[in-house]
Amino acid sequence: MVATIDVRSWLLFSASLSVSRPLSASLGLSRPLSARTVSPLFVYLSLDWLLAAYLGMWNAMVPIVLLGRFGTAGVVAYEIALAACAVIALPVAASWTERLSRGRVMQWACVILVLSGMSRLVVEAATQSVTFWILNDMVAVAAFAVIQPLLGVYPAETVEAARVLDAFRLKRVTVNLGRISGPLLAGVALLLCTQQYALWCVAALGCCVLPLLLRLPLPPPSNQAGAWPPPAASPWFRRAFAGFALKIRLPAERFFTLCDMLLGVATAGIVPLLIPQLMRQAALPASQVGWLIGGFVIGSMAGVVIFHPILSRTLQRRLGYVAIWAALGISLAVATVADTAVLLGTGLIATGIFGACLSMNGIDRRVIAMPSSVRIRVASATLLTTQVASMLSFALYGVSYDADTMDGRWGLYAGLVGIAALSACLASEPWRLLGETGSGEGVERFYTDRYPEAFDDAEQVRRDVAA
Repeated sequence: MVATIDVRSWLLFSASLSVSRPLSASLGLSRPLSARTVSPLFVYLSLDWLLAAYLGMWNAMVPIVLLGRFGTAGVVAYEIALAACAVIALPVAASWTERLSRGRVMQWACVILVLSGMSRLVVEAATQSVTFWILNDMVAVAAFAVIQPLLGVYPAETVEAARVLDAFRLKRVTVNLGRISGPLLAGVALLLCTQQYALWCVAALGCCVLPLLLRLPLPPPSNQAGAWPPPAASPWFRRAFAGFALKIRLPAERFFTLCDMLLGVATAGIVPLLIPQLMRQAALPASQVGWLIGGFVIGSMAGVVIFHPILSRTLQRRLGYVAIWAALGISLAVATVADTAVLLGTGLIATGIFGACLSMNGIDRRVIAMPSSVRIRVASATLLTTQVASMLSFALYGVSYDADTMDGRWGLYAGLVGIAALSACLASEPWRLLGETGSGEGVERFYTDRYPEAFDDAEQVRRDVAA
């Protein structure tokens, strides 16, 4: 299925894009970079793929090594410590990275990530305590907390406004391929090497990031005319959680955040929990799990690349959006009652398609509508709400698994679709944002014209929008 995607056209699209006005403005450049410069979008996509593959390989490899050395208790302590570190680091990192040079911050964070991968080899060889593993990888988690919000906004700042949705679509495909590649590389490394040398493979993959860092676009020195002044002092917790305040205060963003969380609850637990449940319910052999997971992943990719362009106009209307949510609920219901592998696979593919279409709805306009001075904090808040939704999904599907009954699943599906439909019917501003003509000034000023008081630095935002 992946081979049927017109990969050459995507590569030509990304390679031919030059730096546009939004990127020049956000980086403080007085004029666009030369057309002969390597496309920033292509550099960021390559970096995105490598980091996604590195994270997937790290998450698959290190727990296996720790399980053999420290047992289940060591793995549990490691995972809990890193999850807590991520929850704390994301908002704190966003509070100071958003006003710094994004290219410089990305470079330093990636260097720290590479160094932590190398120091992991020293920890593995020289220590016999899981504490050192935790401390070392907490540094890596903090570096990822700096990097991930930056990677969430670059499609809106590296291409022309009319092509932002295509850039987000390309980013989503690239990240998915990276997430698939990472565990596969980990499996190959463990198959061909000992665990010690497999950790060297993880560190080597991290080092592949370094050449790309030299290609990242950088702003002028901070003392250049037009540079932003340093932010006024304010309590750190106010800056750290300002992204959540914006998500709650802005009606359109509040609606999209709620629907994103509902979608996360519906889909995040499908691969690790729901598919094994449904296979056991349908009495299918364990050998079927691979292609069922593959069907869901292929459906998600097809939803991003093929079906979302077809359904994008439908999703921009209230009734069309509700209809796609209903289709997602029906797909989950079909998968739940399936008693054959073909019917279960069909339901999972349809779930992947409709879930991907809903996740892409308005993703470009939501970022463009935010002034670039607050995009990082909002992206960080989005990552945290996504994590919360994933945890709820695991908990709810886990409860239904322990109960071994379908009643809870029916209630879950109906509740998620019902809340999304009710929210869509009551909300009005999301459809105004999605209905703005094109992706130009009307979208860029959508929030600043309506809610200038929502931003904690009004003068900064006015200067940002005027740029």
